[in-house]
Amino acid sequence: MMLIAAAVLVALSIGAWWLRQVAFSPSNDSKVTYSILGNEEIRGQVATIIAGADAPILSQSPAQLREFIEKIARIPEGAALMSDFVANSHGRVIGTFDRRVVITAQEQVNIVRNELVGEANPLTLPVQRVSSMAFLHDWLGRFAIGATNDRRSVPPARTG
Repeated sequence: MMLIAAAVLVALSIGAWWLRQVAFSPSNDSKVTYSILGNEEIRGQVATIIAGADAPILSQSPAQLREFIEKIARIPEGAALMSDFVANSHGRVIGTFDRRVVITAQEQVNIVRNELVGEANPLTLPVQRVSSMAFLHDWLGRFAIGATNDRRSVPPARTG
């Protein structure tokens, strides 16, 4: 009976570790960003925020710029341009990133492909911490094999 209980606990621990590695590890890897931006709602919200701020600077309609940004986000190389703030957004949702999520002027230049927005103010994304996700992240950290507390207050390093 003890052997069965031990096997169940080991299985739970390995399962918690795996879930934590897959769902609760923000990464600025371009493949992960491409996958996240594959969600039409997320991609649309990001494009709307950037287009709303940058379209007046570029003397372009927000709808046209939004469509352009969505096209950029649909290709792996374009998604890679957004990897830092997408990773920070993911970290904010699960409670591992405490600062506000911003899109810098340089990131805006890279995304809209126009230097005119280089002097624009950073854009703050309205990303909220989801308490249930943060709770689950912390709970999994207690039971997962080899888990560490990975709370961070600085953006992740770019890994290309």
